[in-house]
Amino acid sequence: MAFETLFDPAGNVAASSLIATNQSGVGHVEVHNPMAGTWTAVIFTVSNAPHFGSPIQFTYQTEQFHPAGSVAPSSATLKPGQTAMFTVKVTAGQAGDEGLKLRLGTGSSNDGSIPIIIRSLVPLSPGGGSFSGSLTGGGATGNAGQSFTYQFNVQGNKPSLNVGIQLADSGYNLNGFLMDPNGQPLDAQSTAAFDANDNFLGFGRTMQFFHGSPANGLWTLVLNVAGPGDGAHLSEPFTGSVSFGPRCCPRASRSRRPSRSRTPETAERISSPTRG
Repeated sequence: MAFETLFDPAGNVAASSLIATNQSGVGHVEVHNPMAGTWTAVIFTVSNAPHFGSPIQFTYQTEQFHPAGSVAPSSATLKPGQTAMFTVKVTAGQAGDEGLKLRLGTGSSNDGSIPIIIRSLVPLSPGGGSFSGSLTGGGATGNAGQSFTYQFNVQGNKPSLNVGIQLADSGYNLNGFLMDPNGQPLDAQSTAAFDANDNFLGFGRTMQFFHGSPANGLWTLVLNVAGPGDGAHLSEPFTGSVSFGPRCCPRASRSRRPSRSRTPETAERISSPTRG
């Protein structure tokens, strides 16, 4: 087990994180409205903890909140028991999920906010579409970590549906599930790779999903990190593609686990803060 402790310019503890709990290998802290000055991050183990023999990857960044929509009317004065209606408009971003917040300001120090989650569909042409994303943390051993959800509309009675995922690097235990418009999972894949004798070789860079004669409607792809990362990267970009082609014979897969890694083809989460 390793620890990360963050001290503000006055020497006070501002945040802390357990880096390697259950071998997740990832720690993360955030501080709202940080004071100006020199901050200090201390990463350490304790005397009875297992030895860490690998280099530690560390980075920091600052963010600023920015307007992400409009509210009309911009304000209203209410007496006790009164209500008011506000129209909120936000602009959809790139494919995937984005978290926003509607700030309710009264001039008080304890002003609140209402969370807003929007999901943008993967834009498709007659031939398909693409999306992208980035893994920023691993999952504890035996538990799911970061997850992504992408949706796209299939129309026109396509002969087949192909969805590909490709990571920039190997070593990430990533699972994926392709679900039809009824919410039924029709294909499950993993980056786990096996040889001809079914011996585990490690985690590769690709996943490939297939379904013949896909139903028209809203399809869903869910990706989740199923274990710790390799520790060599603080973030791991990936790309995804949706394509349609002539119907062929789908491969057989086993229900006891996702089938072997295949060569892929093309997903982005966006965040509302602007990094500086």
